[in-house]
Amino acid sequence: MTNSPGIADRFPKDPELRSLWERAVRRERWHAKDGDRLCCVHFAPECFDRTGQTTRLRAGSVPSVFPAFPEHLQKPVKRKRPGRKHEDTPANNCSPQHEKSEAEEEPPVPSPTKQWYKEKVSASEEEITRLKKKVKTLQQTKRRLTKRNETAQEIIKEIRDQKLLSEEGSQVFTSSFSSDIQQLLNRAGNKQKGVYTPNLRAFVLTLHFYSPAAYDYVRSKFNDALPS
Repeated sequence: MTNSPGIADRFPKDPELRSLWERAVRRERWHAKDGDRLCCVHFAPECFDRTGQTTRLRAGSVPSVFPAFPEHLQKPVKRKRPGRKHEDTPANNCSPQHEKSEAEEEPPVPSPTKQWYKEKVSASEEEITRLKKKVKTLQQTKRRLTKRNETAQEIIKEIRDQKLLSEEGSQVFTSSFSSDIQQLLNRAGNKQKGVYTPNLRAFVLTLHFYSPAAYDYVRSKFNDALPS
């Protein structure tokens, strides 16, 4: 509705608010019926909500403008404080109401279910990160082992091509070299000298026994990790 002359609003259904309207009209022994209306000119301008496209009467507003009455009757209308059941829409003096929603008044309480899922997601992400690191480490180890195996096969092929060993020595070297290549590579990479495991010592002595030339060749390939 609007506050233009001739526009009327129905008497409220709420008994207490309707009683306030009836008292404001000042008709003795008169009670409004369902469907009775009151012209909007009897409401103060601040009783109207003009924030939308349509001007509406604010909830809980009470008529207070009756120009036809004598001045001694134009006194403020006493308003009865509504009971608890009407706290949401009290009779007001038409001043703007600023109501806070429950979400504004109290912070939301975290849902136990949401918190549980959040913790599970966090734990899963940590596990994924750990597994990725483990896979990366395994891939690096695999590449190193593949490279070492290729190096061993290359050395065996070069020794055969250069005929640095006899056929018997070549067979012994081939069968024993693959099991000791790891130690040789570790010693070469760490530049470790002077300490030899029994297996490596046996391999060195066997290789030198069959061919000093083959021994020198292998020694040169591993940064002189073998004794001279």
